[in-house]
Amino acid sequence: MALPLLIEHLREYHQWRMRIANAVDQIAKLSVDLEILPSGTMLRMQNLSREIAGDQLRISFFGEFARGKSELINALFFSDLGARLMPSGPGQTTMCPVEITYGLAPPSLQLLPIRSRTLNDSIEKLKKNSGLWTFSPLNPDDLNDCAKLMGQLTETLCVSVQEARSYGLCPQIKELGSNIATTHCASCGEGMVKISRWRYALLQWPHPVLEAGLVILDTPGLNSLGSEADLGLEAARSADALIFVLSADTGVTQSDLAIWEQSLGRHALQNQLVVLNKVDTLWDDLRDPGQESAVVQSQREKTAGQLGLNVDQVIAVSAQKGLLGRIRHDDQLSARSGLKELEEAIAETLIPGRCKSILDSAQRLIKRVVIDQRVLLEEQIKNLGGEIESMERLQAQTGEQLPRLLERQQKLLRSFAGDRDSFGLFVRSSG
Repeated sequence: MALPLLIEHLREYHQWRMRIANAVDQIAKLSVDLEILPSGTMLRMQNLSREIAGDQLRISFFGEFARGKSELINALFFSDLGARLMPSGPGQTTMCPVEITYGLAPPSLQLLPIRSRTLNDSIEKLKKNSGLWTFSPLNPDDLNDCAKLMGQLTETLCVSVQEARSYGLCPQIKELGSNIATTHCASCGEGMVKISRWRYALLQWPHPVLEAGLVILDTPGLNSLGSEADLGLEAARSADALIFVLSADTGVTQSDLAIWEQSLGRHALQNQLVVLNKVDTLWDDLRDPGQESAVVQSQREKTAGQLGLNVDQVIAVSAQKGLLGRIRHDDQLSARSGLKELEEAIAETLIPGRCKSILDSAQRLIKRVVIDQRVLLEEQIKNLGGEIESMERLQAQTGEQLPRLLERQQKLLRSFAGDRDSFGLFVRSSG
């Protein structure tokens, strides 16, 4: 059975990384053996080799509220489960960033409470403090139980506006004199606001696409109530590749455009794809297939123009229909959903973009190595030149003084011989 396209390309990416890491390591070892580089440069090369070998492709799914990011992740990567892994659907909104990585013993969901915001520590630092996290083991053989535990990602809290602000949330709530404006959440009551219960989630799951080196970042909608927008943006920016999810029926809204221009469009565009999700809203059985395709293509071209991308970087899909088609093995619905085109774009656009970033880093360091070697060799040549000149001067001076030195030595020898003979006569006469 042929491997899924993404897994095949991710494994090829892994093998390519190993070759590059090995090449950098060999250069470092050669430099050690020949003693031709400073220790600091060799250490940087060895560190780069380890970083390349351990590199993972981190793809972040980013967009506004209710764009279908979690459903897209379900359809792309986990349809083989026969059910949703990530919460999706009405009332099932992911409220915090979720980092999905490969894990075996055991699969688990770890949740960081929103109150950790008061610690003023980065997520990477907080990951090392296991005592702060709520740990839930997951059983891949019991997807119903997994769904209940994964439902924690949608949990919220009703807190006062002051408390929310102490976490750095809800800056849009304004005070009117001494009275606090009514919040968006009627169920919480006056002066209260609904926020995410969790700040960050770590999901470890056994799956071939994750084992092949993929890390998936699912971010909450930027405009979801009480979400930590900065953390979602940070996760998007720190990723190696970005999938910006829009709605196919509306295209690029003003808020979408603001997010892109202010935060996302400033980064490497070759590592970005835009997904026009819910393309099934443009399906119309009263149109013939050609007319329908023309409508979708027009929306893709318009979106690409607004965001300054190539049209190949804008893919129209229906995550919900694609997931349904794959679970039901409905090839026609799966093909119509556009998921295959998105998989191909990830494999052929995002992975090469990451390869280029790694290769650029390696080339910059190797170029630095070549410059260091050249400087050292030029310095050594200069020092050798000075030593040769000193030896030539010594030879010239020695050549002029040699006859006098020989004559002096001969006189000393004759004097020594005379003294020896006199000493011998003295000894004999004394005896």
